[in-house]
Amino acid sequence: TQWGSLRIQKMQRMMERGARDLFVMMSEIIPAKFSHETLQQMTGVQIIPTQQDLTPIQPPPPPPQGAQLPPDQMQQYQQAAQAAQMAEKARQAKLAQMQAVQQLLTQKLSTMYRIDVESDSTVKADLSRQKAEAAEFLQGAGAYWAAVGPMVQSGELPKEVAVEIFAANSRLFNLGKSVEDVLEKMVTDAKAKAAQPETPKPSPEQQKAEAEAKTREADAAAKAAEAKLKGAQVEQGMQFAREQHDMTMKEKQFDLRSKQIAAATDQNQVLAANGIVPPPIQIDPIGGEAVLKEMAAQREQFGQFMIMVTKALTAPKKVIKDPQGRPIGVETVPMQ
Repeated sequence: TQWGSLRIQKMQRMMERGARDLFVMMSEIIPAKFSHETLQQMTGVQIIPTQQDLTPIQPPPPPPQGAQLPPDQMQQYQQAAQAAQMAEKARQAKLAQMQAVQQLLTQKLSTMYRIDVESDSTVKADLSRQKAEAAEFLQGAGAYWAAVGPMVQSGELPKEVAVEIFAANSRLFNLGKSVEDVLEKMVTDAKAKAAQPETPKPSPEQQKAEAEAKTREADAAAKAAEAKLKGAQVEQGMQFAREQHDMTMKEKQFDLRSKQIAAATDQNQVLAANGIVPPPIQIDPIGGEAVLKEMAAQREQFGQFMIMVTKALTAPKKVIKDPQGRPIGVETVPMQ
């Protein structure tokens, strides 16, 4: 915590001073007691230049003055000159680096070291180690199952044996309790499954019979589905026919009702023209089955009505007047 870090700050400073002093003493002892040749052999870093490093790289000799070289030779000469120039620059940079190393070994470095000790440095080391172990475990587990998986599938290696080997090797890693519990469960499940009796495999004849039975079931299901589809289509067609019939009957009913209204209107107009008070128009609802009968009855009734109207029109009439002598109506005179 924060307060714990505050309590150990004094000890951290002491450790910093001790580590700094150790580095300072090492930096003073190494260049004083070890030669450059020894340091070069110990570190593998070149400190002393070789004779080749000290020898300047000469550019290629220029062509004779006034000589005309072919284009190919001139291009080769230019490339060689550029390569020699770059090599000379690299040699000089290498010499400068080695001189800087030699100067560094002879300088006082007591004021150039700053050591910082963190309170969680050991925790970071543990985390790094655990991450490395986890990465190693995952890599090994992937390689193991990639090699053992085909053998388990083919039956050459029992599954419980493969799981037991994997669990035994996994215990060598510090993976934590949760992972260990999962591994133990894997082993237990594999052993329990291995203890169960295996289901006998059917013979080729049984497999063939089962395949034929499944084929027959599939054919029967397909035929049933086809029959159901055809029945649905027939039902849909019948429903459409019924709807068409109902629509036709409704159209006929509407047409008949319109004709009834027109006939009643004409009848009332004729009666009114002859001085007869027409009765109110009454249109009874017509059922679908009585359409034809109603039409026939209406035709007969209309014929009788026309006969009656004709008789009324051709019968003798007399004018009825009020006491003042004004005509107020017409009266049919019955025939003798």
